[in-house]
Amino acid sequence: MDTVLTEVGLERVDVTLSFIGKLNSSAPKYGVTCMHGEIECEGNLQELCMTTHVPQLRNWWPWLECVNLAGRDRIGHLDTAVDCAVMAGIDWIEEGVYKCIKGRDGEEREGVRLLQESVKKTADLGITTSCTILVSGKKRCVRDDGEWKDCEGGSSTADLARTIDEEWKRLNPDFA
Repeated sequence: MDTVLTEVGLERVDVTLSFIGKLNSSAPKYGVTCMHGEIECEGNLQELCMTTHVPQLRNWWPWLECVNLAGRDRIGHLDTAVDCAVMAGIDWIEEGVYKCIKGRDGEEREGVRLLQESVKKTADLGITTSCTILVSGKKRCVRDDGEWKDCEGGSSTADLARTIDEEWKRLNPDFA
C-alpha cells in the first residue's frame, strides 16, 4: 500500500482503518473479541486513537508503518507505539492519543468506544477478510494469506493507483 500511496500522493486519499472482530459484551477489557486476542485489540485501539487524534494521513502514516515494521509480535505494545510516535514526530500526550488509549480513572476509554464502533462498521459493511481495500465505499481488492484476490482491474501498484486516480478525478473534476 505504501507504494500506491506514494504514487497517487497522500493528499489525494482519505484512508480509514476499520477492524474485524466480534462485539462481545462479556469481553471485559474491550467489549470486543479479536482473532489474535487482546493484544490485537489493543493494537487496533491504538491505531484508531492515533488516526482520530492525528487526522492528517501524512502525519500518522509514518507511525503506522513503523508499528507494522516492528513486527506482529510488537503490535499492541505501548512501548512500540510510543517509540514509533517519537520517530514520526508525534507528541503522544499533547495530541490526546495517550488519553484516548488509557483514559482516566473512572472514565470509559475513548479508544474502547472507537474499537467497538469500528468492529460494528466493518461487520455492517460485510467485510470478513483483512485486508479489504475499498475505494469510495466499493470493494476493490482483498489481500488474504499473502495473496491479492477479487481484484477486478488488477492488483499491481499501477492498477490500484490507476483506480484511485480515476476516482479522484471523478470526485474532483475541477482539479483533474
